[in-house]
Amino acid sequence: MYNKMSQQMVIIGSAALFSSMIIIVIISVVIYYQYFQETKKDKTPTTSAPVTTTSAPVTTTAAPVTTTAAPVTTTAAPLSITKSPITSTPVTKITKKPVTTASPVTKIIPSSLFTKKPVTATASSVATVDPLVKCKVEHASKIRTGDIVFINSSDKKCYKCTAGRYTREDLEATNTKACKGTEGAIKEYAISEKKLLPSEGVALDSNIVFACPENTSRNLEAISSETPCSGQCSSLYGSESFEHMSSGVCYTCEGGSRNANLAGSGKECYRSCESGYLPDPNGKCYKCKDGSSRTLYAVDDPKACSTGIFNGDILSPAIFGKDWLYSWRSDGKTSRPLKLKENIYSKATLLG
Repeated sequence: MYNKMSQQMVIIGSAALFSSMIIIVIISVVIYYQYFQETKKDKTPTTSAPVTTTSAPVTTTAAPVTTTAAPVTTTAAPLSITKSPITSTPVTKITKKPVTTASPVTKIIPSSLFTKKPVTATASSVATVDPLVKCKVEHASKIRTGDIVFINSSDKKCYKCTAGRYTREDLEATNTKACKGTEGAIKEYAISEKKLLPSEGVALDSNIVFACPENTSRNLEAISSETPCSGQCSSLYGSESFEHMSSGVCYTCEGGSRNANLAGSGKECYRSCESGYLPDPNGKCYKCKDGSSRTLYAVDDPKACSTGIFNGDILSPAIFGKDWLYSWRSDGKTSRPLKLKENIYSKATLLG
């Protein structure tokens, strides 16, 4: 109702303003015309009277024009207020969450699909399945992680490649090269079997993955020989051990040193006699009892010592200590057998 009244007042005010403008224009034209006529004629008192009389209504009619213009400005305020609620209506539609309908999907899957127990399969229950599957079930206790299990093409029996030889060659299972390994794989297998320490290295020679014992290295003998590794005597048997003339045999002179005597003489080593004892050329250390001295008899003769002619010439045997010439101790050979010797190729292992 208020809006309609406002619109009517605007229309009335606009019409009044337009009418006033027309009246003003007409009056201006009339005045200008009279002024123009008066300038052409001589001024007379008779013609000037109506000019003053006609100008009076001009000022009186202008008054209502200003009074009707006031309501025009007051009607503009309510027009802008009605636009504010328009922006709030579409916001509520965005908050809808249609994606929540995906939750019932999990209910479609029956729980029985996850309760199957294929691990309980026995040899009889897999009689009709693939022979390889049957083999793995029947011989599960013989199969290690990483083993390659296969069915041989000729005899249709079940075999496996194992013991570090995890690569299957395209050969018969009974062929000596049916399975192939690598240095790393064979080393890992040897460590798992306690045949090798993790710190020990391996090498490859003529398809043989080998490892020499501690403190030894590969010598010039063939890898197929009994002792293809060698070491230093001092490293193998102790700091006093030595090798005799590149014989490959280690010896030790306990508490002494090597002399120039021939090997096998039993007197290969020498040392100093103990305090109070004297060395004899035959390699013994001796002394005579107090008051006695050495005679010309052999040192091992019962008359080796005497009290002298002025003391009754009492003869007595010598007293012996450790020999100063003595035999060496044989420690062992410098060469050693392999600690690990594995061919990278092998036959497959029959499972059944």
